[in-house]
Amino acid sequence: MLAELLVVLIPLLVIVDPPASLGLFLGLTEGRPRRARQAIAVKATIFAAVVLIVFAATGKGVLGHLGIELYSLQVAGGFLLVMIGLRMLREGREIPRRELREVHLPTGGAHDPDDQDGDPSYVPLGLPMLAGPGAISLVIVQTTGSGLGIVAASIAAVMGITMLFLLAAARLQGLLGETGSRVITRIMGILTVAFAVQYVLDGVDGWVASGGGLG
Repeated sequence: MLAELLVVLIPLLVIVDPPASLGLFLGLTEGRPRRARQAIAVKATIFAAVVLIVFAATGKGVLGHLGIELYSLQVAGGFLLVMIGLRMLREGREIPRRELREVHLPTGGAHDPDDQDGDPSYVPLGLPMLAGPGAISLVIVQTTGSGLGIVAASIAAVMGITMLFLLAAARLQGLLGETGSRVITRIMGILTVAFAVQYVLDGVDGWVASGGGLG
């Protein structure tokens, strides 16, 4: 049971990559009171967990309705994760902090710490930073092999770890520094590419097994 849980949990943890979220979280919550930042961290991780569990529970049915085979999703998800991993390797983090702040604050003006309309909990923190396309594809694929219960438990554990990272964001930033955060993200990028290649190979195996490889 524990071994099966870890097999599902570790790839998801690599894809979500909590250290890579620290820069975005700090940028979007800059100037807000400590309690407001903590509330944003809790809401973002809970929202992301709900999104991933919903996709894990309904994703396969939606794919069947659309006539998309699982091995097609595995190959597509693998290529998507390759691109994400290569970008993490190249840039040190998936999305530049300054760029995301500008997207979130299109007026370019200073935000009011108490302005609920500027709450970044759901977008872009929960979606797409934490529950991104890579994580969504991954949980759909994992549910087929491991079952919804294991995947849901893994999602809850990963988002719990992520919540702890965000709650301790300021302290962790001081410990890791900009260089440390980039190094960790690049390591995650290497692992992401490795998992992505495996998903592509699994998808090709599924295609061949289904008779798709026969002339």
